[in-house]
Amino acid sequence: MLSLEQGRVAFSEGVEPFELNTPLFSDGATKFRTFWMPPGSAARYPADGGVLEFPEGTVLTKSFAFPPDPLQDGGTVRFIETRVEWLSGGTWRAVSYRWNDAQTEARVSYAGEVVPLTFVDGEGVVQSAHYLVPSQQQCRQCHQDGDHLLPLGPKPRNLNREVASQPSGGGNQLRAWAAKGELVGLPAEQDIPRLPVWSDPATGSLAERARAYLDVNCSHCHRKGGEAENTGLVLTLEQDPSYHLGICKQPGGTGPGPGGRPWEIDPGHPESSAVVYRMSSTTPGTAMPQIGRSLVDSEGVALVAGWIAQLPGGCP
Repeated sequence: MLSLEQGRVAFSEGVEPFELNTPLFSDGATKFRTFWMPPGSAARYPADGGVLEFPEGTVLTKSFAFPPDPLQDGGTVRFIETRVEWLSGGTWRAVSYRWNDAQTEARVSYAGEVVPLTFVDGEGVVQSAHYLVPSQQQCRQCHQDGDHLLPLGPKPRNLNREVASQPSGGGNQLRAWAAKGELVGLPAEQDIPRLPVWSDPATGSLAERARAYLDVNCSHCHRKGGEAENTGLVLTLEQDPSYHLGICKQPGGTGPGPGGRPWEIDPGHPESSAVVYRMSSTTPGTAMPQIGRSLVDSEGVALVAGWIAQLPGGCP
């Protein structure tokens, strides 16, 4: 499906890249996403606004890469893993492949592993991460949907964006796929929702971008049927800004996780909001999300804290 050539992803015939407006934070990794569908088949626009309805045999990939180790001379980006999801017999299946140090081969990693990494981030700061290549069981923690797995990223609202280049040229990727017959049922442009780019104020208000960030990074667990459903905290984009979004809601469960913060979200007070506290932690049992990161996304924390700071009202 794909290979590495001089630090870049090379695609096999029929494999197409795609991009998201707001991606999941994964220790600052750069991600390369692709899809492949059997020739002559097409995805269908979902009536419920969820993930695109892909045809049988579809293969999705996501490759994770980091800048070179600052202690080594030269080098290109380092690919750590490629995650593969495929639809077989009406059921999505998933596995991760771990790239070797020579960047010549990736082998399946059913049990997963933790990979120590040192790299320089976009701000020029040296970061030391313990990157998680997830086991198949850990994949289920985020991708479980009832009795099945489900892809998370390729929703119309997160795919509705302009891209610089693609096999058919630049432009809106959803319209490009529809023009090629790879996507059917696409509504009129004004009827397609668009998720803001969380880091770009030109794409949405502070509240819209913070909600987009929480939806992408947290709602796969904090939703009906998700791993954290029992907490009563729902962080989907569809959840209205009320109790179940965490506003003046006491943290669910017991233990040190909330850090003594009295509310999940305390309007006007990010410092007493458990959501911000847990996003700012890397301690197991406290950090949220529970898996998928070993570093704090300081920009994401600042975004959510800024949104909470401007919320009106306050908790009793």
